[in-house]
Amino acid sequence: MTRNRPSLYVIAAAALISAPLFAGGGAEESAPAESAPGAAAEAPGGFPRTIEHKFGTVTIPEQPKRVVSVGYKDHDALLAFGVIPLGVRYRFGDHPYAVWPWAQDELGDGKPEIIGSVEGLDMEAVAALNPDLIVGVGSGMSAEEYSLLSRIAPTLAQSDDYIDFGTPWDEETLLVGRALGLDDKARMIVSELKGRIERIKTDNPAFTGASAATAFLFQNDRGVFSSQDGRARILSQMGFEIPERYDELAGESFYITISDELIELLDTDVIVWVISTDEERKAIQEMPLRDTMRAYREGREIFLDPLASAAFGFASPLSLSYALDIMVPGLIAAVDGDPTTEIPKNLR
Repeated sequence: MTRNRPSLYVIAAAALISAPLFAGGGAEESAPAESAPGAAAEAPGGFPRTIEHKFGTVTIPEQPKRVVSVGYKDHDALLAFGVIPLGVRYRFGDHPYAVWPWAQDELGDGKPEIIGSVEGLDMEAVAALNPDLIVGVGSGMSAEEYSLLSRIAPTLAQSDDYIDFGTPWDEETLLVGRALGLDDKARMIVSELKGRIERIKTDNPAFTGASAATAFLFQNDRGVFSSQDGRARILSQMGFEIPERYDELAGESFYITISDELIELLDTDVIVWVISTDEERKAIQEMPLRDTMRAYREGREIFLDPLASAAFGFASPLSLSYALDIMVPGLIAAVDGDPTTEIPKNLR
């Protein structure tokens, strides 16, 4: 079993960034139906506001106008708020300004600077942008990195309630909204997407109680994501069950690698394969012992193409809307109880 190897964040990315920044001004708050994790008590709608996170607290003196994203996917959350970041962190893919197709409309004419990659952050480049807020909820930053960033500007890290890269999409949205002073908009974004997921669950009762795995084969490592991963959480919210054994083996990580001897761990009611290249799809299809799994024999495997896989992994409000459009028809076909039902062609 392998844990937290950086190269696997290609699959996890998320799992695993110039003014004008705001489409509209900050909203006045009332008593929230949902609150951002770590929110401290303060005057409704007011700044300064203080937010708890894994390294302590961050105080934001006024509504930010110059925001830098140092997380691998945090720019997606910012763009969902109509905030165009000054700087973003590149993880993988060949897309303008490290912004994927599902968020290009929100980026518009924005041209954020690339201020880091998986190899690390360019602290001088971050400082040169003169931010008044640095967002790093999905960065997996170390205490040392936090110390350096917080000297540049107020820095928002993830809460201590989750493993690195493990903050759920809804809580990240609420947390970022709190830092931006856009609490009402955050609750609206979360409510709309949660409502869609709940409708999918209600419309498909066969999802409830069915077991599901989000699996991968990357650089000869075959594995599956635990319930701490954003993809698994989405499946759970639609009613699927993630085997408890995944969490037992993963410990503090968000995935496990699976040897031939443990191949049966993948044999769930539906397997969602995420890939980053078409070559990976072929390697999975030719994988030894794949034919020993009932999920394979009964046609209950779904293959998300590289773009849909990335969207599922980003697990942001913008990317999940895209991923759900692609994958839900395949999930329906996989668990309808009829082995003769074919998975849609684009998911095979």
